[in-house]
Amino acid sequence: MMSRHSRARAFRPHVLATLGAVVMGLTFLTTACEGPSKGSAWRERPDSVGYRSITGIESACATCIELSLMATLGTDKGEGFLEDNGAFGRVVRDREGRYWVAQKNAVKVYASNNDFVATVGRRGQGPLEFEFTEPIRVDAAGMVHVIDSRLGRETIVRPDFTRHSDHTIVGQFNEIVPLPGDGNQYVIAKWIATPERLGLPLHVVSGTDIVRSFGLTPRADTSAVTPGESLRRISVTPDGYILSSMEEEYLLEAWTKDGVRLAGFELKGFNSAEARSALWSMDHPPQNFVGDIAAYDDRHVVVVTLHRRPNWKDLVVERVTRDGLPYLTPADGHVPSVYRSRVDLLDLNTASIIASTWHEGYLLRMMERDAITRVDYDSVGTPTLAILKMKLRVP
Repeated sequence: MMSRHSRARAFRPHVLATLGAVVMGLTFLTTACEGPSKGSAWRERPDSVGYRSITGIESACATCIELSLMATLGTDKGEGFLEDNGAFGRVVRDREGRYWVAQKNAVKVYASNNDFVATVGRRGQGPLEFEFTEPIRVDAAGMVHVIDSRLGRETIVRPDFTRHSDHTIVGQFNEIVPLPGDGNQYVIAKWIATPERLGLPLHVVSGTDIVRSFGLTPRADTSAVTPGESLRRISVTPDGYILSSMEEEYLLEAWTKDGVRLAGFELKGFNSAEARSALWSMDHPPQNFVGDIAAYDDRHVVVVTLHRRPNWKDLVVERVTRDGLPYLTPADGHVPSVYRSRVDLLDLNTASIIASTWHEGYLLRMMERDAITRVDYDSVGTPTLAILKMKLRVP
């Protein structure tokens, strides 16, 4: 079994060496009842330490999200085959509608009609060579920026798949998102052990410079901070506020770019209070976890969560480690089979979930403002990347 740390790093979010992805287009109609706090922006009521209790999950609209299949990538058994190597989480769509899919040492590109187009890069440390690819964004010129956290490098690739330039960046992080603006700054989640940054999980970086560090949850015991504290999901609102979430707690926090905490939001009961364990057992079942968060606009956040299935015990078998410790693992070898997904639309102004839907597949992360990735497997365990269109209507 993988630890929570390695699972999160491999999946971005996370599975045990298995991912594929899905895309959802999201049409948001802001016609919802505003509630008693109508017109009261969440950021106008700053709270440096508290948490606003998230409500509404029981009454959230369960029929307001419709999913429809757009495409399936990776069905080509030739060069277009998608490898299940723990790097599927990152996908971007370029100006031509092509999907750039992370494949660890390279990026595979597919047309909007599913056809394989090209492989960009190969394993290595030279030009257009990678150790761990993450296509992160498409710039105003239509070029794709590919981050390699292991090499500490950002490679800019032209639409014809040739290399434009390289830039060094801070490496070895768990998560990265660009800040609005000219694209020179990113927010990363990274464990840093230096005394002045010990335990601070979030960092605004520019190239190899760490501009500022912040983000330690107020309730954290600073005397016992561990590298696991840096496991965060990150998003940035259009007006530049930074949102972060813990992995095994539905616990969102909002920060300014200067590292000032504005608010916290918590959905209680997301996980039970039993002790955590890196190995699954009947006493330590698979934990629910936050797969990704994405600011839809300055007020609403899409939260993707993964939940162990009610019948999870029927989907696992017992194994024994080399040290003789028994543990449980998925019977089919794929962690996604033990989980189902949920997508929530969180209104920060009212601290309430206003729309929510369950999804039987294993959703990974938001691809863009209105897109998400999911893994699928065929009968022999070959991964594919499904593209789903999602319409979200708020009554």
